[in-house]
Amino acid sequence: MYSNFGKQVVRENYEFIGKIKNKDFIILLGKHTSDNALNSYNFINIVTVSVDGVIIDDLILYKQEFDYVFSYSTYSFMDNQMIVSSKNFFAIEGEYSCEKKERHKIAYDGKFIRYYDKNGNYKNEIEEGLVKNNTREGPWVEKKMNTYVNDFTYLEAHFEDGKPVGEWSYFVLKYKRNSEGQADLSTATKSALLYTEMYKDGEMINRDLVND
Repeated sequence: MYSNFGKQVVRENYEFIGKIKNKDFIILLGKHTSDNALNSYNFINIVTVSVDGVIIDDLILYKQEFDYVFSYSTYSFMDNQMIVSSKNFFAIEGEYSCEKKERHKIAYDGKFIRYYDKNGNYKNEIEEGLVKNNTREGPWVEKKMNTYVNDFTYLEAHFEDGKPVGEWSYFVLKYKRNSEGQADLSTATKSALLYTEMYKDGEMINRDLVND
């Protein structure tokens, strides 16, 4: 089976672990590894696949990715309700910090969407928006590390039933670092537009970079 992995298309061997009751898709595990000296990684993904073998979606359960300066790690746990809790870590030159904690659930169509315990308005240091039916709905703002530009960005996003829709806008995020050298996002503000993405049916269909 094949799926997109970054800018490459790689072949993956999946280990079958079961079928979700009363759903028309199955859950598999996939592993990705690379020993490239410039960018080494080790991934384990949970993958939803339709009964006719088409990949629906995937979510990183475990990740170790690093080069000479940066390092990214993800550790996850899935409970008996199939809700995945993950902690993501980021490091520069060996100094680690917990970048974010997230929870995901599997939607009716096999897509992975964010999960929250409580409904209503939600806000923390890195994201803000409305939670409806325990997932994201409507406009959201995020201030997070963006691996596409290898820096923190300010994102204005839109969701329907937890899935990305419409135009997403990514901006430069102006922030200061604390005494330990970590990004202080509590007072960070957005600046110039970097690029936009267009989503339809939960899938990105276009990305436009802003000219300097």
